[in-house]
Amino acid sequence: MPVRAPHRSGLTGAERAADTVARMFARSFTLGRFGGIAVRIDASLLLFALLVAWVFGANFLRTHGLAVTVTMAVVATALFLASVLVHELAHGFEASYRGIEVHGITLFFFGGMTEMHTGSRSPRDEFAVSAVGPYASLVCGAFFGLLAASAPVLGGALAGPVADVAGLLAWLNLFLAAFNLVPGAPLDGGRVLRAGLWWLLGDRDRAVRIAGRAGQVLATVLVLAGLWLLAVGLGLVPVAHDGAAPSGWARLAESQVFGIVLVLVGAFIFQAARTELAQHLVNRLLDDGHVADVLGEPAPVVDADRSLDLVEPGTGDRLLPVVRGDRLVGRLTAARLRDLHPTDRAARTGGELMDPVDGVPACDAADRLRELVDHLLGDAEAVLVRDAGRPVALLRERDVARELERLRRGGAPLAGDARRTARGAST
Repeated sequence: MPVRAPHRSGLTGAERAADTVARMFARSFTLGRFGGIAVRIDASLLLFALLVAWVFGANFLRTHGLAVTVTMAVVATALFLASVLVHELAHGFEASYRGIEVHGITLFFFGGMTEMHTGSRSPRDEFAVSAVGPYASLVCGAFFGLLAASAPVLGGALAGPVADVAGLLAWLNLFLAAFNLVPGAPLDGGRVLRAGLWWLLGDRDRAVRIAGRAGQVLATVLVLAGLWLLAVGLGLVPVAHDGAAPSGWARLAESQVFGIVLVLVGAFIFQAARTELAQHLVNRLLDDGHVADVLGEPAPVVDADRSLDLVEPGTGDRLLPVVRGDRLVGRLTAARLRDLHPTDRAARTGGELMDPVDGVPACDAADRLRELVDHLLGDAEAVLVRDAGRPVALLRERDVARELERLRRGGAPLAGDARRTARGAST
């Protein structure tokens, strides 16, 4: 299940759409690097592994002794997680081959995520990166199927356990491939759908919206199915029996655990599809917008050698640049300036109260918004914005996040050109 996200994408504001993956995987640790791609394990994977091992063990215990069952369950769980990793590595390797920067892979409770810094450049790339994951699962399914069929060659006590473990993994990988091809984002099938729509319509934005909505519809169906199974399991919905032992499907319908799993998976897919739609809009803002679009309300620029009573700090928590001529020499917080007694403000200069700064990256108000974000994604705590060669603002990540959220929620057109025109007229 590939997902495209910036390295530190807390820039989406209150909802933090593009930061969802990073926050979700905050408890992860690095397993290692495979082909140059970092693989991380989220703490929730331990719970998933225990659940899978318990289900596998309950299945194997019907035909094997306890000691053999425990061994089979542990081996099957490890190989199943390895199959999920192969699925994600296929996404990562294909993306790297096509020039898409891959940040890493994280395995967690619901499977895996391949985090990519940039999007596909064409429908063909989108299709290839998305489809290769299910293809890898099919290959794993075929491998385990052949192993199960060849198990009798081993003879002795190994034949039965090997056949049972390999047969189960074969079916699970086939299911993994089929489920991921369901046409709804963020599943691979949703991205295959998106690639096809992008090619047919010639409009990537519209393709993203349709695939995202399809994912939300799929998620709703899964949640409703899970709630129905819960209702059946709790006896709220009667299920007719003909007196015979319930079949496998009937036992499944009465399984409260399976109902809970469906609800959780559906809720995750719905939120992931919603996040993907929001993230796509943010990426559009970064690609199409200009730095001037996130300057927000005008903030004063403090002269280092003039009295602070000439500066109106306004409201909010903005950083105020302190300058000598056109050179940045320090910074002040608006709150610190507001807290000064009027007498102190009149007696002191910006240079006396400022925090000195050095090596602050700078960009122009007419620059692309992504250039500003790239600075903030590095080690820069703040970025100096210049307009016509003069410092006009000192922006932090949260300042940009707030303005991006305003643009995203309001759906307002980018105002960079108009704002730059207004600034030019005022000078």
